[in-house]
Amino acid sequence: MRLATWMRGGGVAGVLCILNACQSAPLGTEAGPAPVACGGGFVRNAATLTLPPAESAPAETPKGTPLRFASEFPVGGGVRDIGRWQQTAPGWQAWRLRLVSEGARSLSLHFRPFDLPEGGELWICAPQSRRQGPYTLMGPSGRKGLWTPQVRGGEIWVEVLVPEDAKDRVQLKIAEAFAGYRL
Repeated sequence: MRLATWMRGGGVAGVLCILNACQSAPLGTEAGPAPVACGGGFVRNAATLTLPPAESAPAETPKGTPLRFASEFPVGGGVRDIGRWQQTAPGWQAWRLRLVSEGARSLSLHFRPFDLPEGGELWICAPQSRRQGPYTLMGPSGRKGLWTPQVRGGEIWVEVLVPEDAKDRVQLKIAEAFAGYRL
């Protein structure tokens, strides 16, 4: 937060607070401020996708080969065929999906395509973890895919927040999920 003051007739006329908020309404829409991602009632209002149980770590890794940390599971579903849409605040729609893998020490996701409309935000959360995001437009590096960081534990939550009039422009599909057996 930054504070700025301005003078009128030799005295302070007022104080202006400028907030650097990560969730705000895009200009030109009727939506109010975006709701807080992964808030209360997330699990109750989200669809659940159960992934296969995480595999055990290999006993040995041959010299010269990369160390694997997770089992890869194709998902191939997105906002049109898995998850659940609902209105969360005036002018806002949320797509919610909870993914669970028994025995996983961590979970991460690969989205392809990942293309959100202006004002759209993707958040990654977990029951005992900080929210990660917002991921906006075409991912942090401008590509049409997004690889999420690992979230500890066998449960990951995905929430997409978009202005109501932009819901049909979301292009999002989870290509793969990774159930980690190493941290």
